[in-house]
Amino acid sequence: MKKYDLVLVGSSWNKNKLEQAGIKNVEVLIQGIDPEIFYPSESETDKKFFKIFSGGKFELRKGQDLVLKAVRILQQKYSDIVYAPYSTLVHQPEIVIAGKQFLDEHVAKAFARLAELKIKSHAFPDQLVVQTITPQFIKNIFLTEQTDPKLIMLAGDGGQKLAERVMVRLATNGETAFRYTYSKTGALGLGQIMPGTYDSVAKRYPNAKLIKDSGMGRVDIDNAIIASILVFDDHLQSVKDRVANAKSTQGDKYWQAIEDNSSKLEEVRAAIYNGGPGKYKVLTGTISIAINETVDFVRKFKLIRGLGLFQS
Repeated sequence: MKKYDLVLVGSSWNKNKLEQAGIKNVEVLIQGIDPEIFYPSESETDKKFFKIFSGGKFELRKGQDLVLKAVRILQQKYSDIVYAPYSTLVHQPEIVIAGKQFLDEHVAKAFARLAELKIKSHAFPDQLVVQTITPQFIKNIFLTEQTDPKLIMLAGDGGQKLAERVMVRLATNGETAFRYTYSKTGALGLGQIMPGTYDSVAKRYPNAKLIKDSGMGRVDIDNAIIASILVFDDHLQSVKDRVANAKSTQGDKYWQAIEDNSSKLEEVRAAIYNGGPGKYKVLTGTISIAINETVDFVRKFKLIRGLGLFQS
């Protein structure tokens, strides 16, 4: 390097290292940015949030692992702290595992709470709610809710990476993950529950002791998981009522065949969770294809279920 008139480096750290090696013809040229991508925002600052930006490549030598640990500590004291939505640089095996463990633990906690309270199923009155649905199904639904339908249909790995993205967000954000994830229709939180749906199950299952406020109830992760489980039970009861009221022998046969097939029953549950009980067609025993969103949701669910991420 000594033969050059000038050596340009991107930081004073690099300059010092080269000078220590006896190379003196060194100057620092601070790396620039594209002003069409990075520029001061003209929009008003959201006064509800105090934002801290931690830039740089996500790797151990940059200290980003320490930022993650610090955020998790702060989240235990301040419930409104959110780390980051997602970054491919955070998509590391150990973080995916941590996110899966987080989801496993909180879904197990919700099931234990419902069992402790002895909450009866409305869809299957002779059983407790937790006896009629599996934790694996609930976890697959949460991954389905937070996965883009277009991306998963194009994914060459069956949606593995996209499902892992959800677990990365759970690992990095903990209890505040998806707290500010609103749909265009007003659905909120990990389970994307609508406010009216939440209020309905809170009234119909009073012994579950859900948080009364639908806004807080849908973002408190333990409460929201319980609410999602109850939505599945409530919606399934509505479907069974529609089957009974139709007084169709063929409709009864279709429904019995679905109840006898756990995979088909899960797909019906997924459809009516997304689009409401009316998405099940009693006289044909099929899911309505009138709404693309619901069709895509069931397709997403089947792909994610097929990954076998939560085998019992």
